[in-house]
Amino acid sequence: MNKYIVIAFIFLASCKKNNDVTTNVGSATDTSRITSQLYEYNILPSSTNSAISNFNSAHEVCLDTRTTLKNKLFVFLPGTTGFPATYKLIVKQAASQGYHAIGLMYPNDASIYSASNNDTTNTQFAKCRQEIFDGTDKTSGLSVDTNNCIKNRLYKLLLYLQRTYPNQNWSQYILNDQVNWSKCVVAGHSQGGGHAFFIAKKVAVDQTISFSSIYWNAALNTNAAWVTEAGVTPIS
Repeated sequence: MNKYIVIAFIFLASCKKNNDVTTNVGSATDTSRITSQLYEYNILPSSTNSAISNFNSAHEVCLDTRTTLKNKLFVFLPGTTGFPATYKLIVKQAASQGYHAIGLMYPNDASIYSASNNDTTNTQFAKCRQEIFDGTDKTSGLSVDTNNCIKNRLYKLLLYLQRTYPNQNWSQYILNDQVNWSKCVVAGHSQGGGHAFFIAKKVAVDQTISFSSIYWNAALNTNAAWVTEAGVTPIS
């Protein structure tokens, strides 16, 4: 069942040390059959697509085959100016629960706030979030093209993972040459939590989770307008 889950604060226990860990940075080739262990990869966005030109800190990727896999993809979006590595324990925790898990690097500077905080039409936040999600040119307040947007970065990462680690079944999250959002749990912190909710309004996801994320238009003293608009993912 599709769900929205709002979480203000969360404390996660550190994952216990385990020697069965495979760590890779950048490109690699998987030539062996998958075994029961924790796989961890740090992958530069530009390694998945040479057209990605900025916000190139490594994606965090975890898969724990010691547990029963859910065949669901957990995608975590960092907060403003944050990096996936900062949220590594959350990604690992999701993997320990059976998810294919990704901490995704994306354009997450403060431009969205400088462009939107005092918008008297209360529509600028949505325009900025749309552009960050799919690269559609919606506003002069920021500049994110189709190569650098969340949608393309995730798709290119999934292609990279399937090509490099073909036995790990990342291809199940691709459908008709795009992300299969129906199999995705999209989560994020602060700005990333807002993107998670926004994505769930635009495409039907399995679940969405927001960590300590609030939208406020200072000029109008109210939420951004898109927050209360109808979306395609049911609230349940």
